[in-house]
Amino acid sequence: VAMETGLGYAVLYTAVFLIYGSMEVLGLMPQELRSAGITLPSLLSRWFGDQSVDFTVYHIRRTTATTLLHVCLPLAYCVGLGLLAPELDMVCTEQGVAVCSTIQ
Repeated sequence: VAMETGLGYAVLYTAVFLIYGSMEVLGLMPQELRSAGITLPSLLSRWFGDQSVDFTVYHIRRTTATTLLHVCLPLAYCVGLGLLAPELDMVCTEQGVAVCSTIQ
């Protein structure tokens, strides 16, 4: 894949996003990533609190954060791809407002 064009970076970005996103959604994170702390529970552990102290609040917060992350995955992918490969014309600015070119 030729990386001098934005399309090469778009393919690489898509592959990395699909691999990490599927690992996060399916709960198949490798032990190396868990040890490094690159999981949702470890990144947000201060906000979640302690499960043994307040079980219900902990799980409400964890469920909320997990749901928000999964809902934002498609938006994060589109924004990242639009910024990484501007020749795809996914995001353009019109009067200071970001709009999708397919809606225009």
